[in-house]
Amino acid sequence: PRPFKGDQLTEGDVKKISFSTGSLNITASNGGSGTDFIEVVWGTGTTELVSSGSPLFNAGPRIVGQLFGGMASCTSSTSPDYYGRFFTSWTGGGSNSTRLSNWLSTSGTPPTTTNTIRVPSISGTSPVCNRTTQNFTLNDIIPGRSATWTATPASLFTTASGTGTTATLGASTSSSSGLGTLTFTISAASGCNTVTVSRQIWVGNPGIALYGDDYLCTGDLGIASIDYGSDGVGPEIQGISSVVWTYNGPLSTFTGYSDFARYRAGNTPGYGTIGVTVTNACGSTQANLPYQVISCGGKGLTLKVFPNPVSDIIGVEIVGWEKENTGRFNLAVYDPLGAKILSKILDNRHGQIDFGMLKPGLYFVEVSSEDIHLRERVLKIR
Repeated sequence: PRPFKGDQLTEGDVKKISFSTGSLNITASNGGSGTDFIEVVWGTGTTELVSSGSPLFNAGPRIVGQLFGGMASCTSSTSPDYYGRFFTSWTGGGSNSTRLSNWLSTSGTPPTTTNTIRVPSISGTSPVCNRTTQNFTLNDIIPGRSATWTATPASLFTTASGTGTTATLGASTSSSSGLGTLTFTISAASGCNTVTVSRQIWVGNPGIALYGDDYLCTGDLGIASIDYGSDGVGPEIQGISSVVWTYNGPLSTFTGYSDFARYRAGNTPGYGTIGVTVTNACGSTQANLPYQVISCGGKGLTLKVFPNPVSDIIGVEIVGWEKENTGRFNLAVYDPLGAKILSKILDNRHGQIDFGMLKPGLYFVEVSSEDIHLRERVLKIR
């Protein structure tokens, strides 16, 4: 047959399933005498280079072979492929390191077939509250094993450890709030290691902060966004059920969404507050953003970024341009902690920035020179 189908790594393709409806021949790898291989001619589909090791299923469906080599391809669909027989690999070379029976058998007498098992997983609904308890269950535990569990940090939970496949959790106090981790540890069989399965769980009321444009010229567009904390602690883990926006003060328009709001300053300077109330099963948390609208004057310069929110390319423009404001500008992007993550030179009042590789979240775009310092917030979405 053709050499091993993993020899070339340039013909990878998406995963597919091929079918053979004809009879299968037990043969040797070279087509001569022997019973180490199964010869397959495909009726529907084929294999390609880099398919080596893919399984051959019978009607069971059970794995009966693994692809070794062959001449089958998209341009030669009637040529055979050769699969190493699982039957042969079961006894292999007669030692622990060269046969499968020692590793796939659960009894002293190796069976003729064996079933796979599902990967253990944890079911249950976040968040965990103080007034009620919540059950989390370890599903599909490895047969014949036992389990223990721990919930960390222990200060968040009324009970932080136990035995069995069900963990009953409650928040330690009515003010407890934060991200916890539930870990089940499955005991080890002889010669094996323990298995751990973990899941992040939110405890208590939502944990949020509100960031946005709090200093606007009259007529400017602003954005406020909800920050749920560190990476991975989004509204799904916190079990957010509703988001309600409020505002007062000199805004001409305001539209709130599930994770951000857009607004425009009116024509009258003044002060105001933007607020958001986020609710989950444990309760509600409110966050506020005070803001100010000022009259920037006819000669003031303003930094415009568009579109905002952005998913990939964003445009940058300095408006209110005066003849004396010429030359090169430093253009930079900062994360919410003030770390510079991108910088370039802006040779005139127009430019572009590629946000495509950045994570979703809030960023700051800044244009500066010796006598100009302009900054705008930008919300990066998926």
